[in-house]
Amino acid sequence: MKKLLTAATAALIVGSGVLVLAQSGTAPAMQDHQKMDMSAQCKQMMAEHQKHKATMKAVDADLSRMVNRMDAANGNAKGVATSAIVKKLVAHQAMMHTMGDAMQMKMMSHMSSHMKDGKSMMECPMMQPKMKM
Repeated sequence: MKKLLTAATAALIVGSGVLVLAQSGTAPAMQDHQKMDMSAQCKQMMAEHQKHKATMKAVDADLSRMVNRMDAANGNAKGVATSAIVKKLVAHQAMMHTMGDAMQMKMMSHMSSHMKDGKSMMECPMMQPKMKM
């Protein structure tokens, strides 16, 4: 029970740290984003999206390596490896929510900027690949 509480506490601390980091970086980025011309904003948003996808891919690869180590472990080492995976999953989940929320706010602001210019959101270059699917 004590180990479970320790793991849960560590996960909350890690998740809180991710949230604080994401929140501290959001406000200035939003202000900078509003000063850019629309084409530059679209390109920046697409680059951020690609960066987030790369981050998620790296975390997934790390989790796969951890699972392989867990599968190869025996006895107490297997429990330790399982605990590490659970902690990583909790931190990953918190990071995904934080990044998703921040991106959603930026995307809403970005799309409303298109609409203020009298254009449809579908004219945004970010929407083009989705239309071709």
